Amino acid sequence: MDITNLLKFQALDQKIFAIDRELKSSDPYKAYALYSKYTKDLAEHILQLDNEAASILASINEQEVAIEALVRESNELADVVGENSDAKELSYYSKSIEKMLGNLFKLRDRLRHEADMAKQLNDKCRKAMTKGKEYQLKKSESLERFNKLKNEKNDVVAAIKAEMQQLESTIDKESMAIYKKMRAAKLFPCLVELSDESCTGCGMNFGLQIKEKIQANKYVECPNCHRILYIK
Repeated sequence: MDITNLLKFQALDQKIFAIDRELKSSDPYKAYALYSKYTKDLAEHILQLDNEAASILASINEQEVAIEALVRESNELADVVGENSDAKELSYYSKSIEKMLGNLFKLRDRLRHEADMAKQLNDKCRKAMTKGKEYQLKKSESLERFNKLKNEKNDVVAAIKAEMQQLESTIDKESMAIYKKMRAAKLFPCLVELSDESCTGCGMNFGLQIKEKIQANKYVECPNCHRILYIK
């Protein structure tokens, strides 16, 4: 493994990493991340309100169907009641009508309750949509500021990447593949120095034995964090 050139490559990679960390620590990026979260959370909230609205609408439709059925039933009952009805029949019809009226009043109260809920839901939706526009605007503004800040670093980043590309051509493919695999696994830095028989990546102490292995092979994989250990 070409430790010398890999360390040079990693040093350049660390510069890119530092710039990226600086950008993501900036106020514009933090604001963008925050309003992105607000926008996402609000979209989920609006979806929940839509589901509630659909449920209320379905309930209102059910109440309306029930009312129509009761009205039909009462009309049919009224048609049956005649002058020739005896006292028993009239008592039955009277109780039936009284029961239907009671059900109608209950349905009316339910409809009023559903209407109040629909009004409250409409107010919530209106406020949520207003908030959504505000969050979206602030998200766009913060992204614009972040992109401006990022563009200021473009020339520096491009120069570092060009140097990395040139250096990569001097490193054997196997060593580069190992480095990139570790980088993708977020084991960064990928190559770390052994100091006082300890890995400077994870802090694990291994004693003199591992130092001897590195001296014999120029490098060794840390048994704990799997980074490449080397000695200067």
